[in-house]
Amino acid sequence: MTTTNMTADHEFMEPRAKTDNDTHQSSGLSNQIRLLAVLLVTSLALTVALLFWFAHSQDKVAAANARHLAQTAVTVQTNNLQKILTDYTWWDEAYQKLVTNFDTAWFDENFAEGDYLGDTFGITTSFLAGPDKKMLRHMRDSEIVTDGPNIDTATYFSGGVDALIQQAKRKVDDEYKAAVGLVRLNGEFYFAAVRVVHPHSEELLAKADVKADNAFVAAFMRPLDNELLQTIGRDFGL
Repeated sequence: MTTTNMTADHEFMEPRAKTDNDTHQSSGLSNQIRLLAVLLVTSLALTVALLFWFAHSQDKVAAANARHLAQTAVTVQTNNLQKILTDYTWWDEAYQKLVTNFDTAWFDENFAEGDYLGDTFGITTSFLAGPDKKMLRHMRDSEIVTDGPNIDTATYFSGGVDALIQQAKRKVDDEYKAAVGLVRLNGEFYFAAVRVVHPHSEELLAKADVKADNAFVAAFMRPLDNELLQTIGRDFGL
């Protein structure tokens, strides 16, 4: 039997020298890693940008909704005043008592009944003005202003009331309409409606021949106060 003697020294394989192919593979792997890193960073940046855009869009939507609610609330208030004042001024008796022969007591009973107008409609201020814009009678804060006829309306009406008077005297589709808006009077803000006083019946209307230069106007106003704001908040769920 033949025995082969193993030498103590083992032969080890020399490490294989890197080839060009190995270098290309390593370079390709590094490029892939860098590309993945760039894609990851880009993805994160895009995600953050989208989140900011979404938040900004939500803010814009919320702001638009708030503006819409505010505009709707103003429209509701002015429409109510417009309808109420139209009923009070498009009326034969109103024309006879306020224009043909001015009756102070009749005005006070119908246009200056503070408790009724205030409790029912929130109206605290009213007036009747002649063609020269001088006031014949005036209620403010549910009380008759005794020196109303002596008020300098050129200044008193400068907070928007004068503009409503001018608008109210212009016919729309051959009819007088109540002009409405937000005005300032005596340092306070009001929702206001102003309308020409004229008869309802065709016969009396034709006889009255109401024109811009001879028209008397009446106004109803509701103060923009905490009570009204609470009412609006309740009505619109704010």
